[in-house]
Amino acid sequence: LYELLAISEGAKLMPELEKMFHSTDFEKRLQSAQALGQTGSQDSVALLGEALFEGDERIRRLGAKGLGQLGLESGFKHLKRAVDKERNPEVKRAVIRSIGQIGTKDAFNTL
Repeated sequence: LYELLAISEGAKLMPELEKMFHSTDFEKRLQSAQALGQTGSQDSVALLGEALFEGDERIRRLGAKGLGQLGLESGFKHLKRAVDKERNPEVKRAVIRSIGQIGTKDAFNTL
């Protein structure tokens, strides 16, 4: 549901998604991480970048995927930091895929 709203409402939904992302309710955090990549909003980049360094691998994977979906150059710096630090193979693949989706010269040099 939040993904569909994020696609259509984007920036309007950001305050609610940010609140959910910082919630103590894990399911809300997962839903938020999943929806943030659909917003098309620059405001999502910082939260998804933060997600890359969460303790739970699902949130890290969704953070990487979301940055790739946004495709904004500003997300690259977060992904670049994560590519060397990530130890989970599934999450690392998501990070590498998203670097490729951003597609800048720096992104390709990193790969």
